[in-house]
Amino acid sequence: MDLRLLAGPPAAAGTESWPDHRARLGGRPDGPSARDTIPALEASGLLGRGGAGFPVGRKWRSVAERAAETRARPVVLVNGAEGEPLSSKDRTLLRLRPHLVLDGALIAADAVGADRIELYIGSEHRDARLALRRAITERSDIRLPLRIVDAPATYVAGEESAAVHFVNEGDARPTTTPRADFACAKSVPVGVAASWARGPVTVETTRLGVASTPAFEYQTIRS
Repeated sequence: MDLRLLAGPPAAAGTESWPDHRARLGGRPDGPSARDTIPALEASGLLGRGGAGFPVGRKWRSVAERAAETRARPVVLVNGAEGEPLSSKDRTLLRLRPHLVLDGALIAADAVGADRIELYIGSEHRDARLALRRAITERSDIRLPLRIVDAPATYVAGEESAAVHFVNEGDARPTTTPRADFACAKSVPVGVAASWARGPVTVETTRLGVASTPAFEYQTIRS
């Protein structure tokens, strides 16, 4: 399997369709097989893509265990704000491979027991948002609430706590980061689009025995 996130049709071909995505990569883990996701991520050694490099499997396991302890369902937040100057990796993935990002978010939701997915996409990334909306309408395997949130076009809006603050309060300013042991009810793995896209590729390559190596931080989000 080609491990590059933009493997597949050339960029000039535009957004990869749902049938083409499934034909190239197959279906995502579902049902009982979803239980193997966190062990697969841990075995792969996959690290976060947002700079901290924290092991993804360990973070997902912490979210799942905390949810089981508190009986509070987590929320998955895909951070596609990408307000950094000259950065375009997330919007490119969302525009060309939206189903790969959706697969990652859905796999995470299954693995940690989330009750909804928030897609936090930069308001100026028009093509990325349109591709994502089309991708959502193509699929029949989305069985939980999923919402696209327009992230403000500012640099700080993409910071993890700012993303959660905006989803909660409509205010995209960073807040004090809660501890990873979650004092509050809702825990959420926050990851940039490149992180979510890497998840399904890693799970599949680990299952196939191929060595492979998204950014996740924990915040608190309200129902």
